[in-house]
Amino acid sequence: MIIKLNWIVLILTLVLINVGITAEGQTKNIYSISGQLIDSTSSLPIEYASVAVYKSIDSTLVSGAITNVKGEFLINNLPQGKLFIKSSYIGYNTRITNVEITKSSIILSEPILMNSLWFILTRFR
Repeated sequence: MIIKLNWIVLILTLVLINVGITAEGQTKNIYSISGQLIDSTSSLPIEYASVAVYKSIDSTLVSGAITNVKGEFLINNLPQGKLFIKSSYIGYNTRITNVEITKSSIILSEPILMNSLWFILTRFR
């Protein structure tokens, strides 16, 4: 019974947070960014990595996603303007990619290449 109550409280909290965020940003957020994360040495996709989008002007978090098994991500409901994408995964250097949404959604033409920390450590031995 306590476990069910905890789940109900968690779900209600998430719903209320979502409602607050939606009410706060009444601007038209109809744009999206999609792309792919790739390991720079093996050229394999990076699964389940974190991809977050921030406003460039004040580094405010806008939205985020987790990559799928193909290393692909899609982040919806983004505003126009200058943004940056912060890609991170355990064992890799965090990667920052600057983008600007002007009139349409963005599909990154090139994958974001992530450098393994292991590669960097062994390279400088």
